[in-house]
Amino acid sequence: MIFFAQKVLHKLPGNWTFVIITDRKELDGQIYKNFADAGVVTEPEERVHAASGEHLRQLLQEDHRYVFTLIHKFHTERGEVYPELSDRSDIIVMTDEAHRSQYDQLALNMRNALPYAAFIGFTGTPLMAGEERTRQVFGDYVSIYNFKQSVDDHATVRCITRTASRAAVDQSEFQPRYGTHPGRCRVGRGQESRLEREFAREYHLITRDDRLEKIAEDIVTHYMGLGYRGKAWSLQWIRPPPYACTPKFRNTGRCSWPSCLPILKPVTQSISPTWRSSSSS
Repeated sequence: MIFFAQKVLHKLPGNWTFVIITDRKELDGQIYKNFADAGVVTEPEERVHAASGEHLRQLLQEDHRYVFTLIHKFHTERGEVYPELSDRSDIIVMTDEAHRSQYDQLALNMRNALPYAAFIGFTGTPLMAGEERTRQVFGDYVSIYNFKQSVDDHATVRCITRTASRAAVDQSEFQPRYGTHPGRCRVGRGQESRLEREFAREYHLITRDDRLEKIAEDIVTHYMGLGYRGKAWSLQWIRPPPYACTPKFRNTGRCSWPSCLPILKPVTQSISPTWRSSSSS
């Protein structure tokens, strides 16, 4: 975002104002800090952060190069049309996390508010097949920097994955009703949608207690046996299971962690109180 804005200022004459949009308060503050640390923004955050739509209107009438706000400031009640905030054509809206919340009504409201502005989206989230909304809303790709390039540039460490095979769902539980595994047969789009609906009914098999307990036990055993301290990222196929897993980790910890406590206690005691409190909040 910083490099793009600076290139515009160097290459294109005009009194440009950049409106930086994201969808989370923490990320909003982080983006401002990045701009400030780079020396691009010199004004205090409270002077360039729009707390509401009306405040954004005011900031766009003033002399600010960069303005920061959240997509949720463009919320309207059902049937309400968002008012125009500025008719300037020298506004460039830079949207971070340009997926999910940047679509539909909020996106329409933002464009109603700034009808003559230009829009560019940034996202680090890969698009899945059939989900091309980002391209529809923001247009075709201008630049792609993928994960492999980042690893090759030594900007990102390699991602090593392993599946919780011990806790996998037994395919025999599905086969009596569905026969061949769907990955081994060819089905049409309509048939595939129907199959997905049928599998959705088996959600309880995937999130049942004994399976979640096995996952929790597997994670505890695996990571305590690595021999070094580090971080791990657990990926689930759908949002609810992580929350369902939380009590499982706690219960499993009561059974599996006593033998690990001599290792864990020195580690937790070495963590600074400030970091510990910020991590738990």
